[in-house]
Amino acid sequence: MPTRILLAESDDVLRASLAEQLEQEGYDVVPASNAEETCTAARENLSFAIIGLSDGEPLAARLREQGLSCPLLLLTDGETQSAQEYLAR
Repeated sequence: MPTRILLAESDDVLRASLAEQLEQEGYDVVPASNAEETCTAARENLSFAIIGLSDGEPLAARLREQGLSCPLLLLTDGETQSAQEYLAR
């Protein structure tokens, strides 16, 4: 069974491109374009989550509260706090 990755990205072109690349590497990609789709998709059995939405930090906290326990990667635009600062909270 391939590794299942949640890919949350609001930019349709970027999401499709990333999904295609991940699928070519053999991953099963669960795409989401907004917070609601992400929360719904997070109920599935996931191995990894990539969150590239503008509300990624509060969404990540919400997903953890809902029981998401897989590794989670936040993609930021560089204007938000660093990942290390976020993880330190």
